[in-house]
Amino acid sequence: MSSGKTAFVTGANGFVGSHTVRLLNERGYNVRAMVRASSSLARLDGLDFQKVEYDLAAPRSIDVLIHAMTGIDLVVHTAAYVDLGTVDRPLMRKVNLDGTKLLLNAAQSANVASFVHCSTVRTLGDTQGTYAQGDYVRTDPDFASCYDETKTAAEAFVLARNQPGFATYSVLPPGIFGPDDPHFGRALRTYMNGRLPVWPAQDRPLQMVHVRDLADLFLRTAEFGTPGTRYMAAAGEITMGEIFAKLGALSGRRPPIQLPEWFVRALAAVMDPIGRLTGQNLALNNERITFLYDKIVLTDASRSFEELGWAPMPPDEILTSIAAERDKQG
Repeated sequence: MSSGKTAFVTGANGFVGSHTVRLLNERGYNVRAMVRASSSLARLDGLDFQKVEYDLAAPRSIDVLIHAMTGIDLVVHTAAYVDLGTVDRPLMRKVNLDGTKLLLNAAQSANVASFVHCSTVRTLGDTQGTYAQGDYVRTDPDFASCYDETKTAAEAFVLARNQPGFATYSVLPPGIFGPDDPHFGRALRTYMNGRLPVWPAQDRPLQMVHVRDLADLFLRTAEFGTPGTRYMAAAGEITMGEIFAKLGALSGRRPPIQLPEWFVRALAAVMDPIGRLTGQNLALNNERITFLYDKIVLTDASRSFEELGWAPMPPDEILTSIAAERDKQG
């Protein structure tokens, strides 16, 4: 892999961004890390980077970004407003869509060679049992959430900007797991600590990837990928029930009781309007119901394996590493 190059990482203090910075350090890259002025840099402790303060939610002149990207070989764009349910929809569009456009314009003006966008499998919509590859054409006419809609539009814009001298790529992760995971990881740690008695939709198929393998795929995509292409980041498939069974065997916990679908839907029907009225993003809402039961996205990452030589940890190893990390932290 390349060394001696300079990479610019957006959302560098986040879960995915920080692991990307760490891997870039290991691969010999110089790193410029874009963060908000108010951001905690705890995840970046001990890493080597030059801090660039910029907020896509309150953007300054594009000239600030162009200056920060001058001399950059690669942009890895991981910054995003990620949530379901009661969200600030105009702000989400500003960050996820307008922010991506701004970064692309700045990168091209600064003569950056490669731009890798961290997208999401949700841009594919419900794949109706089909395992989508990079050339999959979305057939689902409806968006499950504002997040899905804004990321889909951003991805289309990224790929449309590909041209000679400015290579753009999109990497589509499914569920992202690993140390300090603020999403799935929080629930799994709660379970292993014996405080998660119930969980819905345990038969739902779930594809997963370890965050470090996702970072590796970003770099492989920029190094070996075909410009203007989408690469799937699914390391394997599992169900939540199987996840609980594996982690239960490692931690000595009984699997949580599966809540019936009718009960979860009824509860969400009550909680969704309450959340909208109060401005609170409650644990259940209509968008989460759609995610749990109504729109299942399945992908085929064979292009990433074969074209890029990507060799991620399979689900069983990911879960073993999560349990080991929990034991180490106590």
